[in-house]
Amino acid sequence: MLSILIPTFNTPCVSLVSNLVRQAEGLDVEIVVAEDGTTDATALAANSAIEGMPQCRYMPFKENRGRAAIRNLLAHEARGERLLFLDDDVMPADEDFLKRYMECDAPVVAGGVMAAKDNRSDSLRWLYDKAAEKHMGAEQRQRAPHRHFSTANFAVKRDLFLGIRFNEDITEYGYEDALFGIELQQRGVTVHHINAAVFHNGLDPNPLFLKKTEQALRTLHSLPQMQPYATIARTARRLHFLSPLIISFAPFFRSLALSRRPQLWAFQAYKLSYYMMLGKGEI
Repeated sequence: MLSILIPTFNTPCVSLVSNLVRQAEGLDVEIVVAEDGTTDATALAANSAIEGMPQCRYMPFKENRGRAAIRNLLAHEARGERLLFLDDDVMPADEDFLKRYMECDAPVVAGGVMAAKDNRSDSLRWLYDKAAEKHMGAEQRQRAPHRHFSTANFAVKRDLFLGIRFNEDITEYGYEDALFGIELQQRGVTVHHINAAVFHNGLDPNPLFLKKTEQALRTLHSLPQMQPYATIARTARRLHFLSPLIISFAPFFRSLALSRRPQLWAFQAYKLSYYMMLGKGEI
């Protein structure tokens, strides 16, 4: 059995589950959705319909456990020998999505993530996703299989996952998926990449996306074991002699990233300046 595991927080995901139910008809599949302390009444009301859908289980937990802990809990609750983790704000890119996962029995399988279909050049997150998309073909991802690991869309054998699990010491946003990928690499477990992409439809407003990015960078700064693998940490070390200059431009980079026509290069520069400020204890 394949267990599809979807943690959700304040997000209606009925459309995603309905798509999966349609694709799962006739397949040995269960779909398990867990509310991670959702407080939004509209999302709760919408998602409650999942309980009556075929092949579905719905668990409305009132306590917020966090991104790592809720995924670990879902893995324990799963009945299948394979687990397919999906974020609550994605949508399969085509009708063969589940079929492709069912046909691939590798220990760890990653399907890829694409930007939302609608052009949203006013969205910093959409620009970020769109820029990354050119590297997201299965062949390209396979060249560096652990670097492109993401919890948004991947399958793993249950016994393997339970032997590693997500690091529950990471209670804030960011890098729990990258750390899991590094753990796989260190154990010699290859990530097999396939073309079974999902669209990422959850486009946070630009200020919120920037706030989450800052939190992710703070998480990275607290994880010395992750820093040798993180591009931004390596760049900050390589350019440390320029840190006073780069930091001085942080307000400028931030304003361009949050402008009416957000600039992706400015967003990347702001990330570097913010991480350098963390290193100097200025935040």
